[in-house]
Amino acid sequence: MSFGKLGTFSVFGMRPSTVGVASPTVTRPSITSPADGATDIGETPTITSSAFASSDGLDTHAHSDWKVTSDAGGTTVIVQSLDDAANKVSWTIPSGNLTPSTQTYVWVRHAGATYGDSPWSLVSSFTTASAFEDAVTTAFFSAAAGTYGTAERTAVDNLVTRLKTGRVNGTNTWATLDVFAGMPLSTEADALLWLNSPSTTMSLVATPAYAAKYGWTGGPGGKAINTNFVPSVDGVNYTLNDCSMSAWARTVGTVNQGAYIGVIDGTSRTRLEHRNTGGLAIDGPNSAVSYLQGTTAATSTTGLLSLQRTSSSARQVLYNGVIENSDTQVSNSLSSIPVYLLAVNFDGSASLTNNGQVSLFAAGSSMTVDQWTDFKDAVDAFITEMEAL
Repeated sequence: MSFGKLGTFSVFGMRPSTVGVASPTVTRPSITSPADGATDIGETPTITSSAFASSDGLDTHAHSDWKVTSDAGGTTVIVQSLDDAANKVSWTIPSGNLTPSTQTYVWVRHAGATYGDSPWSLVSSFTTASAFEDAVTTAFFSAAAGTYGTAERTAVDNLVTRLKTGRVNGTNTWATLDVFAGMPLSTEADALLWLNSPSTTMSLVATPAYAAKYGWTGGPGGKAINTNFVPSVDGVNYTLNDCSMSAWARTVGTVNQGAYIGVIDGTSRTRLEHRNTGGLAIDGPNSAVSYLQGTTAATSTTGLLSLQRTSSSARQVLYNGVIENSDTQVSNSLSSIPVYLLAVNFDGSASLTNNGQVSLFAAGSSMTVDQWTDFKDAVDAFITEMEAL
């Protein structure tokens, strides 16, 4: 042994050596949701990953790669999102990619701003539901404030499906509607939402009483529901000479001329009412004052109550989807103020209130006989399913 310069110790015949230091890397992420092996997954699940990390804790998360495959080996890609800087730790699979009752595999890879890509996660799998929820249902409950169990959510989804496909005659009545609202849900605020446009809501006038899963009861003091449907503004399918409106009455009002549906805007009238001495009657739609009486007795008018116009000089009153009477009253104009339930919106004030109980409001184009049959079937089935919850 000898001492080198400045007293540095050295061993004769040995060369200096360097200990290898691994370069820092991005940590392999894992899929955290849905849980591996989950079942009954819908069409557009949100996939989440573990948090970003690097081996030295110094790198930052730049983007992620997401991959959905039909095989556990990850080679047959169904859909993917690469270099995704907007969805770093969660990503929602777009609709139209997954198939019901199918085992599906998901993967994620994180990328650091400095260290690059991590390894792909270990594979995680789930099995999709036997049937997917309609996008209308999903959008509605995404906007809803309440918490809903599977049964109530399924009842709404069944309603949407039946409106779109028609169980009896195969007709699409959903496509005829501008508004469908007032579903008797467990949360009143959500019952007021428009199913077809949940960012729009009906509003209460003088606070009619609400019974969860049943509907609203009107009464004295101008208690009503402002549907916020303005025919001249919101009518797309609902037009001057081709239109319909409906409400579902659970209990019969006892007030003579109490309105289930109503708006009077100057000389333009659209009203569906209860009459003690005749039963169901309409005024309008979209016309000057002129009443058309149905044939069902006043004490029996529960169920689907409707009015429609099929031309400039043809209108009908319907009970449970069946035309009871028609005439040639001529249309004049569309109302420019909102339609009310349980009262008439008479130039901005609730009048002719109805003390019955109603749920559901629909407005759109007129319908054929087959469409009315399918529409009533969808509504009746929904009401029955809700009552059974």
